[in-house]
Amino acid sequence: MDIATLEALGIDRETLADRIVDQCVAALLSSTGFDEDGEKSTYESRFKQAIQKKVLDAVNEKIATLAERLVVP
Repeated sequence: MDIATLEALGIDRETLADRIVDQCVAALLSSTGFDEDGEKSTYESRFKQAIQKKVLDAVNEKIATLAERLVVP
């Protein structure tokens, strides 16, 4: 399907780009597998867990730095 066909269906370039980005982000941040009952299950990906840990570590480091500078003295 080309852009002209998509636009004829009411999907413009920006909407298409947004949908593609949303799907890419969803694929990076979640994984699908099967639980102990054999049912399909979605859970956080290791990539998302690693990003969350890095953000948490950076925030905690910044809080500790501010606390040392502003609270402890």
